[in-house]
Amino acid sequence: MGHQTKPNRREFVRTAGVTAALGMGAGFLAGHSRPAAARVLGANERVNLGVIGCGWRGGQHMKELLRRQKEKGDCQLVAVSDLYVRRLKEAAEMTAAKDYRDYHELLARDDIDGVITPTPWHWHAKVSLDAMEAGKDVYVETPMTINIDDARKVYETQQRTKRILEVGNQMAGWDEYLRAREVVRSGVLGKVLVMMAGWCRNSSEGQWNYVTPHPDAITEDATAETTRWPVWQGWEWGLAPQRDFDRERFFRFRKYRDYGGGSASDLLCHTLGAMLVATGHEFPLKVSSAGGQYVEFDRDIYDTYITTIEYPSQYTAILDGTMVSEYSWPEVIRGHEAVLLIDRGGVTVAPEPPFQSGFQDKCAKAGLKGEWIEADIPRWGGTRKVKALRIAERKDPDRFTENFLHDDFIKCIRTREKALEGAWEGYMITVAVEMGVTSYYENRAVHFDPEKREVLKTIPPRTNQKKF
Repeated sequence: MGHQTKPNRREFVRTAGVTAALGMGAGFLAGHSRPAAARVLGANERVNLGVIGCGWRGGQHMKELLRRQKEKGDCQLVAVSDLYVRRLKEAAEMTAAKDYRDYHELLARDDIDGVITPTPWHWHAKVSLDAMEAGKDVYVETPMTINIDDARKVYETQQRTKRILEVGNQMAGWDEYLRAREVVRSGVLGKVLVMMAGWCRNSSEGQWNYVTPHPDAITEDATAETTRWPVWQGWEWGLAPQRDFDRERFFRFRKYRDYGGGSASDLLCHTLGAMLVATGHEFPLKVSSAGGQYVEFDRDIYDTYITTIEYPSQYTAILDGTMVSEYSWPEVIRGHEAVLLIDRGGVTVAPEPPFQSGFQDKCAKAGLKGEWIEADIPRWGGTRKVKALRIAERKDPDRFTENFLHDDFIKCIRTREKALEGAWEGYMITVAVEMGVTSYYENRAVHFDPEKREVLKTIPPRTNQKKF
């Protein structure tokens, strides 16, 4: 395949080369080089939305929006955009919305309040930036970006334009993580030491090798022309290297380093974002990753991946993103005095053996309420039975659907309240995730300065060691 070196990202940000490739004139660029005025919504006026990217995830969003439009009437899907002719035609037929092959034309509409952007990962930052500059609120799928510099730019642009930016991490609003936050803040765990979580998968056909009837299965009518392949790659703007047309790359972009960081970009950004709801968001100090490409060789991304993240609050997060073995360890926050286990039904708080005496009174004084049960807590070589506090999550039937975050996004468009996972949280999550990906590919630990918000070129000494 042909290959061209990436342009420098800073050059991409400073240039307007996009206008030539998309057939946009200098007048269009000048008219959209500063934040546009947002449409003022009346108290009962519907929120007008557009979807940019009409593949599998885009289809899920569109179906939920159409259902919501019919049942609640608080929003209207008025525009859709996709580079691939087939997807754009199907989206327009399904939604009756105006279709645009160039998303800039969609953003130029004055009647659109917000956009949902389930594009391939390497486009997340650019579409979000363009949308905010055009005066639109943004729901961007995870990962917010696949680059630390881009994450900073998205955050700074959101702050400057005052647009709503919602990162599509449903887990950040799930009740079990809110219950976990209550437990951590109560202090009953003692000093938090280790946070463990993961998102592991397995498949016979190979992860992300979608086949019919999956909406992202390869179709033969996809060509360089019908997909606008040079634009899709984004190489001219520093989004990815230039390569010859390849259906594998178009439909199965998650398998390739050019477009992101594999399971870290696809899944661990969700997991980390949810766990940080409990422990508190902050930038990392150091990230180190291990793993390899042990089973799946039809790609250039790892299939086995474990990363450790050290935080200024002096605890370590350990995340597992293995895609060839579904076994996962429990989501857990380990403290010096107690352990917190998180599952889809709620949380369980169990004392460490030296601190069992008086633990029930301690939880009561901290205001924690739930049911005291006999729990089996993992330990070396088996389990231990202990009296533990079980706090059930409050059920939300919509939490596994797109409607869960559509509720938040539409509310924020109206009220201008902060999103569940906004640009600030997305920035911190991206830094940790992308440091992990860099660590894996460069085979080294990566260090970060949270105050200067930059990756360090020299390794600092440890500062949490007691000296005698």
